[in-house]
Amino acid sequence: MKTPTITLFTDAGFDPPSKSGSWAAWAKFSGRKTLRRSGFFHKEIRDSGLAKYKALVNGLINVMRFFSPLPKTIILCHTDYEELIYQLNRLSAPTTNEPERRLVLNYIHTLQQNTETIISGRYINGTSGDVATAWCESECKKQLAFAKE
Repeated sequence: MKTPTITLFTDAGFDPPSKSGSWAAWAKFSGRKTLRRSGFFHKEIRDSGLAKYKALVNGLINVMRFFSPLPKTIILCHTDYEELIYQLNRLSAPTTNEPERRLVLNYIHTLQQNTETIISGRYINGTSGDVATAWCESECKKQLAFAKE
């Protein structure tokens, strides 16, 4: 039997002057069900990198709620933020000293342990032209406009 796999694409938007941020997540479970969610952050975001971290957490929370993955399900998280991918692939020993990023990584690590899923990161070019990436980018722009109101 093939290992169940969830492919998750996330993206974030960030507006430095207003410290506003947005997120989008698009996921597909073994080619069957599809999840699309987006929103904006209700608290100030310090930088675009932190927005990407928090976008991934929002995506994972929605994946867990929508798909209820069984233990050993692989969750492939696609993002264009290489620092996040590096940290994601070493959850048991994150190397960042930045408190908010470490908090996000600890949450993801705990989520992985509690659900017995396998969470890993993959790089995807933000301009790759695939449907999921394009949708996430478009949604982030829409949600960022709401966040700045």
